[in-house]
Amino acid sequence: MRPSRVRARVSALPLKALYTLPELAEAASIRRKRLFRLLERLGVAMLRSGTFWLVPLSELEQKAWPFWESIQRAETLRQMPPQEE
Repeated sequence: MRPSRVRARVSALPLKALYTLPELAEAASIRRKRLFRLLERLGVAMLRSGTFWLVPLSELEQKAWPFWESIQRAETLRQMPPQEE
């Protein structure tokens, strides 16, 4: 799949080892089923735990760049010292 077809705008996500599918869908502002199909097409390995689908951070880094960039941006902002006014 061409990167241009993947939604490039994703809300900031906190740094975690695993993300649930609903967390990622909310960050991308798309439905869970649509995100599930998209991640499958990108070849992202997802884990199932009971009723939850979990997505490893390493898979997002390698195969789903908009999510990875969002996580990096959020982590950079979190580590910045507060600015005094």
